[in-house]
Amino acid sequence: MFFCSNCGSNMPENVEFCSECGTAMNTQSTSQQPTKNAPQTQSEISTFVKTTLPDILKKMLTEPIEGTKKILAEVKNPAQIGWLSVGTSIILILLFFYLSLPAFTKNAADFNSTIKAVFLPVMCLGMIMLLSFMVKKINGSDKEFNHDALVGGLVGLIISIFFAVGFVESLFTPKGGFGLDLNSLLTQGILLSIVLILVFLLATNILLQSFRAAGIKEGVAFYLAPIILILSIYLGIKIWVVLFISTNNSLF
Repeated sequence: MFFCSNCGSNMPENVEFCSECGTAMNTQSTSQQPTKNAPQTQSEISTFVKTTLPDILKKMLTEPIEGTKKILAEVKNPAQIGWLSVGTSIILILLFFYLSLPAFTKNAADFNSTIKAVFLPVMCLGMIMLLSFMVKKINGSDKEFNHDALVGGLVGLIISIFFAVGFVESLFTPKGGFGLDLNSLLTQGILLSIVLILVFLLATNILLQSFRAAGIKEGVAFYLAPIILILSIYLGIKIWVVLFISTNNSLF
């Protein structure tokens, strides 16, 4: 008999994540009942940052299909990991975007403008979670919205990785932005295309595996995942434009 080292829940031997709190199971899990069953929030966040988050990223990047499938299928109660992933991805996107902005604009980053800009991926993540939840409910799935928070969190973590790469490259190159001459329109197009393709493929795979975990047929999920992603991006951009740029309050 095994118990989660984080929350103390009774767990089978061959699972990678706790079904109650989402903590990655490791050698610290014990065969004896822990003395405490109600971990503090600080302990949960610490466990997420030190153990769960690196394990999630490793699975998504080294095993994009099977790793993502395992994460979405084995975390039966994804509330903790889902919302912690969403919060972490937003913080990382904000941080790396703010720090790398001077390398692209050659001006000091305006924090207020940065906040507005970061709201764009936040809006898109929100639409991904909402539309994913609606699709599953229409299909008759019993998955709760917390499962789609996990989907949004995973997509957000993927996006934050590319912001981090751009920041690291801007530290070592005077021209910024991956060490390439961003004054070249061709270079800008190539760089943007590579980043968007990689993000799109990984995000589509996350949605695909999420739909399959919810019981949607593979053939339907394969075509539905990119459609939902594109629609989420479109609606996220439209809402962001209405809120921060356009004086016309019409969404469409």
